Amino acid sequence: SDEAAMVVMSEAMQSQAEISAAAHVPGQGTYLRFEGIAISVAARRDRFVSGLKLNCELFNAEPSRAIWQRIRDCKVFDHDNGRALWRISVAPSEGAAVAKAIAEQQDARYFFDWAGGLLWMSLAARGDGGAAIVRSAVAQGHASLYAAPKELRERVDVFHPQSPSVAALTARVKSALDPQGKLNPGRMYKGV
Repeated sequence: SDEAAMVVMSEAMQSQAEISAAAHVPGQGTYLRFEGIAISVAARRDRFVSGLKLNCELFNAEPSRAIWQRIRDCKVFDHDNGRALWRISVAPSEGAAVAKAIAEQQDARYFFDWAGGLLWMSLAARGDGGAAIVRSAVAQGHASLYAAPKELRERVDVFHPQSPSVAALTARVKSALDPQGKLNPGRMYKGV
């Protein structure tokens, strides 16, 4: 489950195994990456895996590289351009709860990176592409519309809404650097 994966990833990142990355793809597995000199990697991996009460499959360099490239490039769920791709940053301990809150309200495909702190979600691009649902589920953190059809990107703010004080500061900085408002007006935030 997502919750169990968060526990495993948290324990892995806090361990002395020096794990360099942790990700969870629902329905596929939880991935932990060990890097370094081969003998060191083997010793750290074996020590960590022996403490787990889970089935583990070990991947050598090439298969592992392919898995991590799919995670890095968001190819895990073969995202198509007809959906909205959201990049959501939250505390790793909150990742599973945020994913569940969104998935309960909308057709969602998702996976976790950064040990649960980075949640990638693919949602239907109809309406607001899930913007209201996503942003209401993210109490602490932020969500960005990473990829979507052009018409959706034109209707929905790409970046997480700023607090009024930060929005005012952003507007003042933009005005100071671009007094005539010619540099990408409205690209990051409407009216800025």
